[in-house]
Amino acid sequence: MVGVAVTELLDADSRILADLAATRGLSLTPGFRFSPDGALDRYLRLPFVLPPEALDSAVDRLSEAHALVTERG
Repeated sequence: MVGVAVTELLDADSRILADLAATRGLSLTPGFRFSPDGALDRYLRLPFVLPPEALDSAVDRLSEAHALVTERG
């Protein structure tokens, strides 16, 4: 299956968000993994490889994780 990915600028640390997303069954890569110097910590790679109905659920779970990150500050 061929997919598309978007790299998104966040208002939160992508490492924390990716960890919380993993607890909700999502596998996302924090932006620092794509930077030789470890920068890009506010970016997150969002792959779109699932059918639309599965992506709807994934977006809901990612939104829940993001809410927890922003609550924590």
